[in-house]
Amino acid sequence: MSDPFEQLRITDDPGAPEPRFVAGLRNRLVAALDAAGLPIVDLPGRSTAMTDSTSATASTAISAATSSEAPATSRLTPYISVSDGVAAIDWYVAVLGAVEHVRYTGDDGRIGHAELSIGGARFMLSSEYPELGVEVVSPTTLGGTPFSMHLEVPDVDAVYERVVADGRSRIGRPPHDEAYGARSFDVIDPFGHRWMIQTPTGAPTIEEIESQMEGYSITTPSPTADDE
Repeated sequence: MSDPFEQLRITDDPGAPEPRFVAGLRNRLVAALDAAGLPIVDLPGRSTAMTDSTSATASTAISAATSSEAPATSRLTPYISVSDGVAAIDWYVAVLGAVEHVRYTGDDGRIGHAELSIGGARFMLSSEYPELGVEVVSPTTLGGTPFSMHLEVPDVDAVYERVVADGRSRIGRPPHDEAYGARSFDVIDPFGHRWMIQTPTGAPTIEEIESQMEGYSITTPSPTADDE
């Protein structure tokens, strides 16, 4: 007769978590780290560096599950180059209300990499590195830029006042009301980058916007089954 307690014994076989659960857990952890402003460092070489062979096998299974089952995601982050990285960080913090998260300062005093955020919107910057063989140079060196950054803030007029008080930027249009439901102004900062800064003021219909913007027609994609 077999021992009934045999069914209660726990084997040493590694667990095999459901791949969809693993992928979801990983995405939630990444989102939590990002929301907290903590750096996310990918160290794939250490994912199975365990002395216990069973744990290593389980870790390998989890890594395979997350890499094959996790939904593809993309993240677009502005990365700008400035002539003076230290001064630029100070200006973005003082005038635009940025929060500095990390900076890499080289022995020559240049900023090799820095990460900041404004109201949770992250951007990165570095000093100029023309010796790298790629265009890691600032608009000051290039003589201008076609690139602009769009920034929504709670009080556009307060930001405008700080920009004016600083006195080092070139303002295009002062704060004004837009037909599409925003109050905005645009400015070239002291380091040559153009910012479109605005505060939403409403949600007009397409017809209302078109009635105030002569010469423009507005189109939007037709809704798909996923949008309904």
